[in-house]
Amino acid sequence: MLTGLNINNFAIIKQLNIDLDNGMNVITGETGAGKSIAIDALSLCMGYRSDVGMIRNGSNQAQVSASFSIDKDSIAYAWLEEKSLLDQEQPTEVIIRRLINISGPSKAYINEHPVSISFLKELTQYLVHLHGQHAPQLLLKTSYQLVLVDRFIHEKELQLQVQKSYKQYAQLQKDYQEFLNKKENFQTTKLLLEYKYRELKDLNLLEDEYEALEEEFKILSNQAHIKELNQQIVDLLSEGTYNVNHLLTRAANNAHRLSEYDKNYLNLATMLDEALINIQESVVEAQGLSGFEFAQEDMKRVEERMHAYNTMAKKNNILPEQLYAFFIDIQEQLKSLNSSIGDQDELEQAVAHARQDYMQKAKLLSDARRQGAQKLSSKVEEIMKDLNMKDAQFYIDIIYDPNLFSESGSDQVRFMLNSNLGQQAQELHKVASGGELSRIALAIQLLTASHLDNGTLIFDEVDVGISGKTATVVGRIIRQLSKRIQVISVTHLAQVAAYASYHFQVEKWKEGNEVNTRMRLLDHKGRVMALASLIGHEDLSPQAIENAEFLLEQSQNDPNLDYDLVQ
Repeated sequence: MLTGLNINNFAIIKQLNIDLDNGMNVITGETGAGKSIAIDALSLCMGYRSDVGMIRNGSNQAQVSASFSIDKDSIAYAWLEEKSLLDQEQPTEVIIRRLINISGPSKAYINEHPVSISFLKELTQYLVHLHGQHAPQLLLKTSYQLVLVDRFIHEKELQLQVQKSYKQYAQLQKDYQEFLNKKENFQTTKLLLEYKYRELKDLNLLEDEYEALEEEFKILSNQAHIKELNQQIVDLLSEGTYNVNHLLTRAANNAHRLSEYDKNYLNLATMLDEALINIQESVVEAQGLSGFEFAQEDMKRVEERMHAYNTMAKKNNILPEQLYAFFIDIQEQLKSLNSSIGDQDELEQAVAHARQDYMQKAKLLSDARRQGAQKLSSKVEEIMKDLNMKDAQFYIDIIYDPNLFSESGSDQVRFMLNSNLGQQAQELHKVASGGELSRIALAIQLLTASHLDNGTLIFDEVDVGISGKTATVVGRIIRQLSKRIQVISVTHLAQVAAYASYHFQVEKWKEGNEVNTRMRLLDHKGRVMALASLIGHEDLSPQAIENAEFLLEQSQNDPNLDYDLVQ
């Protein structure tokens, strides 16, 4: 529950500290005194949008802090523990703080840890439930009607199962569609790869073949010049008048003769002998090479083969020497492609199973909604009668559509009203007047709020347009609610305020050129005076005070307070 609110330099509030307790807390005050400012300040801690216009004139910064008490088995506690935001010394206490700076972005803190605004929204949904003056208009939206029914039936686990089942089904559907797209692309890609593979396979490509062809073509195309140069080598080495073999033989003989006179020439003679042997072997090699004869069919074969390489390479926009590697890559792509496509039957079975699982859970949720809607509509009618709509009939249609798939189930919800006997019930937006809509919205809010099992429930002047006996009923119901959940109600009705466990009065006064607002907890005497003022007695005569005293005593001792709203 909300245990305290600290406000500094916010709107017309300079400084305000409020301590709150369990039960029914009401806030009253004259029009314009700032009854809703405290709620506006609290909404900042809930992650609502901030504005520099909220900063009090003359100040550079506004600050709001809200303190909460939580149970260790609450969702809020688990959330804080998961995010490592618990106060280690007081883990069941939470302090949320929001700063608005005149320059620069606002800042948010949970237990003095800097956090994002989204964190505030995420946490406070487990701490505070705010019902404002626009609730009647929200009631016209079918999506909000569904939220209210779900809140009343309190089947959170089943709702989560439906949500989870839908997400699984939606993901499998997405996977299946991607599979079909992939399969279509697969067939196109496979046909193209198979076509290219067949073309390349028909060429009987060999690794490094093109390089060998280039080398052979070079030899064949220069055969005449090669033979001419080769013959020159043979002539120079052994066949000319002054050939190398003849000259080297003479040199070797001379060296041997010299070695007979001087042994130092032996090494030279040996070297010349070895050179002579190499020359003779070179002559044999050159003569052997000169025996190669040019063949026209060889040139034709090489040219045709190179042409085939070049044509296919150009077709695939690569170099001819890359063709063999390209062929191997095509083979690998085909192999990979064949193994990548999944089992269509298996995926279709998974989708069908997920669909069936979702439909089963969605039907269970629909049945729970239908049962809860009957109970809720019956109780709404009871309260509507107390709220001076005696002949009105209220229905909730739960329409199950097996073809509707969503995270919230397969239901469409319609709130129906027959405000006069003998007429046919129609949807709220078609028949409900402004006053009727306000009363129905209040009845539904009170009933659905009774199913909230934690946190703080805030009513911000939702009783506008209500008075007399009707206001007494509203006060009684809110007090009954406060047995289950802490309630804070901003009201202008004495009949509602009289039922409060704690009554806060908002007052505005001038101090020099500044306007200040304060809020104080009233004692018994203060409550009587405040109620007398709310009833409309300006003079606060003894009779007015007596009437207020009677109203307070009657409300606090109302025998109907023992009634359980959710029976």
